[in-house]
Order: sequence, then structure tokens, then C-alpha cells
Amino acid sequence: AFLTGEVLRPGPFEFGERDWLGLTELISLAGGLGRDAAPDKTKILRPILNGSRRAEIAVDVKSILDGRLDDFPILPNDLVVVPRSKGKARAVGRALMYVAPAVGTTLLYVALRR
Repeated sequence: AFLTGEVLRPGPFEFGERDWLGLTELISLAGGLGRDAAPDKTKILRPILNGSRRAEIAVDVKSILDGRLDDFPILPNDLVVVPRSKGKARAVGRALMYVAPAVGTTLLYVALRR
């Protein structure tokens, strides 16, 4: 399996003699979730038999870690993606990027009018 996204050590993981790993065990092997992870939006891309396409399976890792859902089995050819959160801090920063120049221009205009 290959784990990518907001985990501490993304990359390929071997199963040894086992047929599958639990998703939480895989994340643990990767050092855990990153600070900006959105575990409730995790995706498993699983190969479809006899083809090159993959099925996308949404998994709420947060609910698994909270004990509300059972762990999810990861198979050897799965690709697991833990996305980055688009949290409030990022939204505020993006808004400031657009608002700050407008406020600065207005203040400059008012200062020059006096």
C-alpha cells in the first residue's frame, strides 16, 4: 500500500505475510497524522479487478479513531490519501490577502486627501 498526504512519513508500506492492514495501523506506521490533516476526508483508491481504474472509497478516519466506526482494511495495492485541512486559519489568511490591499489603499487615499 502507498500512503500519501498529511502524514508524518508518507510512502510505501509492506504487509509482510499479512493480506491486509488496518487503516489506523498504516497511519501509525507512517508516524501519525500531520498537523494540517483532514482525517474525516481520507480517500482509499482501490484497484478495480481486470482494469487500470481505481474505485474511490471515502473513509472517516476521525470517527475510527474516536471509536464510532470500525477500522478499515487496507489491501496491498491500495493508495491511501489523507488530505490537508482547509481550516479557518487558512480561510482568514486568504481573505486578508484580498482585504488588506483594499484597506491599505483606502487609508492612503484618506491620508492624502487631508
